[in-house]
Amino acid sequence: MTEQEFERYWKQNSAQILQSNAEYQAVKANGRKHEIAIIAVMVISFVIGNETMNLLPFTNELLKWLVGAVIIIVLLVAGFLLKTKLMGPSPSMIEQKIKEQTKKQMLEK
Repeated sequence: MTEQEFERYWKQNSAQILQSNAEYQAVKANGRKHEIAIIAVMVISFVIGNETMNLLPFTNELLKWLVGAVIIIVLLVAGFLLKTKLMGPSPSMIEQKIKEQTKKQMLEK
């Protein structure tokens, strides 16, 4: 089976394959929690970064913006890593894992 044939097969059968997978269904049931956690991480990062920018002792605005941007990026990365550790993988991560497993099984045949 070629890559194109598998992609065609996946397009046609992915819904059925995912419906029959218990791990995907369990994670999908918690999908709303993942969305809320992502929004919370983003809002908290931007608020902390913005407030930190206002508290910096620099007089140069460009320097304040640069430091603020770095703080926001670091907080976003740390927040998403923490979210993944605490909440487990997202539905899209599980879907990709199932797709790879199915692909491996189909190629072995």
